[in-house]
Amino acid sequence: MWLTDLFRPSLVVRQPKVCLGCAARIAHIEDLQALLKSEREGNSALQTLLFTRGGLIAPPQPEVVAEQKPLRNILTTAQLRKMAEDKEAKDNPEAKKQYWARVQDEYDKAGKLPEGV
Repeated sequence: MWLTDLFRPSLVVRQPKVCLGCAARIAHIEDLQALLKSEREGNSALQTLLFTRGGLIAPPQPEVVAEQKPLRNILTTAQLRKMAEDKEAKDNPEAKKQYWARVQDEYDKAGKLPEGV
């Protein structure tokens, strides 16, 4: 007896027992899902064919392999902002003085500033 115990597996993994009705129900649900998937694929292919023949969809064009260029150089937002600020400063060197002069004039017209300040 001890010899057979020596070769007996120490751990037996048992499959969970599923009743036959539950297994049949699960299989039926999987079959219905596969049927729905195949019907959707067939319907999609049929609609594409009908729309293409009716002229509602242009036929697919063969892809042409060409050199792809980036839309812009890869720059961070901070770099782009700095470039824009530098360009604006170069185009309008007196912008800051003009802005504050305009603000001062608006305050003067509205009478918001006290006299003598």
